[in-house]
Amino acid sequence: MAVWDNWDMGPSDAEHHSQPGRSPRAVIPWHLRALTDSGLPSASQRSLPNSTDAECELCNLRPKQPLSTVLVIDGPDGLPVPFLICAQCRRALDELHALLESAGP
Repeated sequence: MAVWDNWDMGPSDAEHHSQPGRSPRAVIPWHLRALTDSGLPSASQRSLPNSTDAECELCNLRPKQPLSTVLVIDGPDGLPVPFLICAQCRRALDELHALLESAGP
């Protein structure tokens, strides 16, 4: 399972100029983890839905197999914000990461 971070999703120039005091690019650290080895604090683990009958928290589809991947976004004050996601969304995020990496800085 791929683990990466620092997905750069910044606002457009127009958005930046309309929001004084904000940097032109916001770095949003994120990574994917296996549900069984997420490394999340117990409170964050408890916030996740039941993986056997839950919908994917990104696409809202309920896959045939239990959900097994957690998208972890570093939230305010470095606290992890977890989302239980399906295999299809995991593959899409893997592809997105590869695209962003190939695009360079």
